[in-house]
Amino acid sequence: MDIFITPTPNRQHQHRLTTMLYDKREHPPLSALFIIRFPHISSNISNTAKYNIITSQFHRYIRIILWRKDFVYRLAALLRDLSSKQYDMERMQQQIRRLGHKHPGLYGDCTYTLITEVITELDGLNLVTHS
Repeated sequence: MDIFITPTPNRQHQHRLTTMLYDKREHPPLSALFIIRFPHISSNISNTAKYNIITSQFHRYIRIILWRKDFVYRLAALLRDLSSKQYDMERMQQQIRRLGHKHPGLYGDCTYTLITEVITELDGLNLVTHS
């Protein structure tokens, strides 16, 4: 994955530097390849290790992504991908809430609002079919 850096104007029309992830696998020619990114829930590893994917990716995203909208999208996409591998959605959402509470004020807002945005984004992603 690459990091995309862009100046973004804020409400006071000042520019600030933002970063977002650029995943080469989302665009041709790599988008046509079948790539296994995460283990299936039935894999022969512990459930703790499987669900810790969320923790590791959450920390990776907050270190790299400065643009809130991209953070919300990436986290929702992660939950969608894991859900397609039969991970328990309620358990994943609880884990996201716990992680959010450990980082109050993340992206300048309360945790509840941020997590609600992730869930809303996830609902939108489920409407789109991905192969």
